[in-house]
Amino acid sequence: LQYVRDDIERKFRIVAVVSLPQTTFTHTGAGVKSSVLFLKKHPKADTDKIKSTQDDLKEQVAKELKLEETYKKWEAEKREALKPLLKLKDEASQTKKDEINEQFNEKWNNLYDEIAETYTQRKQVALQNYPIFMAIAENIGYDATGKAIAQNDLPEISSELKRFIESIEKGDPTANFC
Repeated sequence: LQYVRDDIERKFRIVAVVSLPQTTFTHTGAGVKSSVLFLKKHPKADTDKIKSTQDDLKEQVAKELKLEETYKKWEAEKREALKPLLKLKDEASQTKKDEINEQFNEKWNNLYDEIAETYTQRKQVALQNYPIFMAIAENIGYDATGKAIAQNDLPEISSELKRFIESIEKGDPTANFC
């Protein structure tokens, strides 16, 4: 879901990510790994600048990797490979069609991975780097059944996160060092 990450990155400064234990919501019937994401909204001018940079990078990568030409070429190759099989309705023909489709899907997936990797590398260079507070809470004051326990990492994490946010707000140069 690159578009979701891009949208978050465009509109917000990611301040912190706090990972919660797998059992956080078990007592409610949910067994998902959860994290809390702390965001600070960018001013509109920053959002516009980041969006422009992201869009330019996507266009550059698409041109550099000849996305449009590759798409047209592979679609023509796929049609040509499938053409003799289209009128055939037997099981062997269907198997061959499936193999051809799978072959082209694999080529597309590989190209997509290359595009995503190239885009990510370029984006890391083009966009401003900043520190992000990250923490893992192994205990959160209750167990998987919802019963209260003594161990709770959240007060310490909260205290450290508060100090981190204060340093960002003050413009502390060490807080902006990566």
